[in-house]
Amino acid sequence: MWYRRQYENKPGNRSYVDLDDTAFLFELGLIKDTDKGRKPTIASILLFGQDGYLRGLLPRPVIDCQRYLFHHDDYSTGERWHDRTICDYNLVQSWLAVQEWYYRFAEIPFEIDPKTLQRKDIPQDYTAFREAIINMLIHQDYADHSRKAEICHFINLTKFWNPGDAFTQVKDLLEPGEKETRNPILVTAFRRIGFSENAGWGMRDVFKNWRELGRVPPEIRNDKSKKVFELTLQNEILLSEEQIKIQKKIGVDLPKKEAAVFAYACRKKQISIYNIRDILGIHG
Repeated sequence: MWYRRQYENKPGNRSYVDLDDTAFLFELGLIKDTDKGRKPTIASILLFGQDGYLRGLLPRPVIDCQRYLFHHDDYSTGERWHDRTICDYNLVQSWLAVQEWYYRFAEIPFEIDPKTLQRKDIPQDYTAFREAIINMLIHQDYADHSRKAEICHFINLTKFWNPGDAFTQVKDLLEPGEKETRNPILVTAFRRIGFSENAGWGMRDVFKNWRELGRVPPEIRNDKSKKVFELTLQNEILLSEEQIKIQKKIGVDLPKKEAAVFAYACRKKQISIYNIRDILGIHG
């Protein structure tokens, strides 16, 4: 079992190597004792269920991944995708399938590990994509059977659209501390193998990774009326050469952090204290 290997390899987890898979899942609270013996929970079916059991519970795909070979601004309804992966199986298999889809277009820099002298094959934006994908899996509204989650990847940006709004306000998602979640058992299950460790939401890791790459900060839309959560990652440098030229032209000489904030303000025409927090990674 892939999940069990990840669990046992994560430092700090209690070891259950002497238990069989059923006993292991029972210890994690994913199988419950009932009058008719031990039965799987809904969370365990979502995580590990065979196709028939899963589709009896969720009659729609978990995630629909689409890749387009043009800019988002050139997209029109009905435009055909170049590459598509529809995940209509359990969450562990869906994660592995989406990860494989992501690696088909991810940019992998040529970098050698000085200790092993082997090439590193981890894309620079892997952390952001990983946490965004896991976020879709663990915070999705699985009671919504009419809408499926979608990832739409364009040349200049990627949109992660999820049925189910965040209970927490957007401005609080990047602050430390526990957050109320829709699927706490799923959150805990993925946290046990090293995903989404920031109190159940990986948004801080997403923003941190994007900030380290010098890109325009991610955008979050949390529509409570439509029960929708959307994350947009723009593949664009915030403090671009064009922006540097603009600042020089108008006689602005700012330190790098202030220049980044100024560049964002030029893009959006307005800026808030929360935008500055997201750009600089400052909390409180």
